Amino acid sequence: MLERIKYCVVLLALTFLTGVAGYMILGGSHWSVLDAVYMTAITLTTVGYEEAHDISNNPAARIFTVFLVITGYGVVIYVSSTITAYLVEGELGEYLRRRKMIKAIQALKDHYIVCGGGETGLVVVHELLSTGNPFVLIESDPARVAKLIEHYEGDFKVLQGDATDDEVLQEAGIERARGMMIVLESDKDILFATLTARQLSRNLRIVAKAVDQRSRDKLMKAGADAVVSSNFIGGMRIASEMLRPKVVNFLDEMLRDSQTAARFEQVEIRTGSAIAGKSIREAALFDKCGVLVIAYREREADRFLYNPPADTVLAPDSVVVILASKETVPRVRALAS
Repeated sequence: MLERIKYCVVLLALTFLTGVAGYMILGGSHWSVLDAVYMTAITLTTVGYEEAHDISNNPAARIFTVFLVITGYGVVIYVSSTITAYLVEGELGEYLRRRKMIKAIQALKDHYIVCGGGETGLVVVHELLSTGNPFVLIESDPARVAKLIEHYEGDFKVLQGDATDDEVLQEAGIERARGMMIVLESDKDILFATLTARQLSRNLRIVAKAVDQRSRDKLMKAGADAVVSSNFIGGMRIASEMLRPKVVNFLDEMLRDSQTAARFEQVEIRTGSAIAGKSIREAALFDKCGVLVIAYREREADRFLYNPPADTVLAPDSVVVILASKETVPRVRALAS
């Protein structure tokens, strides 16, 4: 659309200059530049003011005026309609797009909210897309929102707005959301968004990024359930690359594999479920769903039991950590719920 606006401006300028040049040439030496500009302006706009010079005895100028009225007025109408359409349809189109997006978000339940579409936010987006989890992305930068919509072509919901604003969070369905990930670019905004989200939803799980490790305690007091320091994670990654490169390579390959999308997932064993009270051997999760039980923790336990024996009983309200693909996780959760 912007290219059409530029084209219209150039076309209108050329038409106006053509009019000025034509009157200067056909009018004679007694026509000034101002006279030619004035005649061109009243001809193109058809306002009907008095002519700068009488052209009743100048057939060439009269023919040129007829030509300029027909072509120039058409150009003016085209340019005016194009600019009006850009202004009206742009605002109206954005309003309708937002209303459509909010309506689609209202149909979501147990989804996730991602606050921030920067570099860290895009990593979170890719992971949620890979694992098939529904989510809404909140981003304040209009240019970044436009790029996200164009690049992902409706793969997920994008809401333009300030993640620290109560109304925007409510539009994102915070009351129905399962969790919220805050990856804004400054600790100040992250802290404010955390505090706002916790006030709107007491049971929402909030995971926040900390740019400065010293902000961790403040974010926890503001209501975050977990805080991730990018500097700490970066340092651990560098050390792991040196000390255990094959393990890091294994995890990287698992995360990059878009076909199977195998992940470590947690599953809660609900009271009365099909596998509650059974041993890992009796539950037969590998035979039924093709998943490996990596760790187990009962409700009152302080730590996980890694690589639990096959006779470990899956008690109600306990948690198992499994290695599974995104297709098999729902089947395991169905057995456990």
